[in-house]
Amino acid sequence: MSLAQDFVDLVMGEEFAAARLIGDHSQIAANLNTKDQRGLVPIRELSSACLLAGLTGRLDFMYLSLAHKAALGTATEQEQAIGVGCAEALSLIRDDYRLETADIDSVRFQTALATFVLLGWLTEEQKDDIVALGANRRSRAELALGRDCTHDDVAAVIRQSEENS
Repeated sequence: MSLAQDFVDLVMGEEFAAARLIGDHSQIAANLNTKDQRGLVPIRELSSACLLAGLTGRLDFMYLSLAHKAALGTATEQEQAIGVGCAEALSLIRDDYRLETADIDSVRFQTALATFVLLGWLTEEQKDDIVALGANRRSRAELALGRDCTHDDVAAVIRQSEENS
């Protein structure tokens, strides 16, 4: 079994020197499987946070107001662009159930949040609360292997390293 080099580097790193020395493969695996890394956020959680922050209502109101102006032919290009942005945001947080998760660390999402703060639709604290949703979603093992690791995975890395030494 060939394991990803990132995983090998984690297991063989200084952090786990003592655990390797006493052969505590289960402890290394448990540590690497701890969800302490940022990751994708389920849309349901994001939607709830936006609703509680009042963002969903503000977006909906702005979108409907600008759509009405556009229908009358009185919306400026900037207002039309804002209306499109509102529609996209609403689609993500309220209407689009084709998606299961959102990457709230993406530049586009962070830009949208910053814009909502500038517009007064979110406070900095509310923005920070939404950003915090991405914390503790994935483990280091998931990032390195695409799945949780087992004590057998750890043992295989250590055995291979000893054989190569």
